[in-house]
Amino acid sequence: FEYEDLRLSADTIPPDGVLTAQVEVINAGKRAGDEVVQLYITYPDTSPRNPIRQLRGFIRVHLKAGESGTVAFSLDHEDLGLVNDAGQRVVERGEYRVSVGGRQPVGPATGDVLTGAFQVI
Repeated sequence: FEYEDLRLSADTIPPDGVLTAQVEVINAGKRAGDEVVQLYITYPDTSPRNPIRQLRGFIRVHLKAGESGTVAFSLDHEDLGLVNDAGQRVVERGEYRVSVGGRQPVGPATGDVLTGAFQVI
């Protein structure tokens, strides 16, 4: 499976905003198959307690050989928030990275993970 054309609905959003991420998934193989499209968030580097990345969505798609399809994810304050020391869920301001693909965004890029960025202001 290959991924193309990651599109984010905005470059900036407020802390209570919603962001949509869309990507084209292509079955480049010779047989029909299923792919689990995963979306990971990388949080602003504002605290050593922030996770490196978190899985924030996944969707299983079935595509015939050579077929492509659009997969969309919606991210809101629940998806972007982290729990602070006071036990409150907060959305930190700063740059977030969105990675969409068939695996975590680690190692060399091979076309199966695309990354984009947006700001929470």
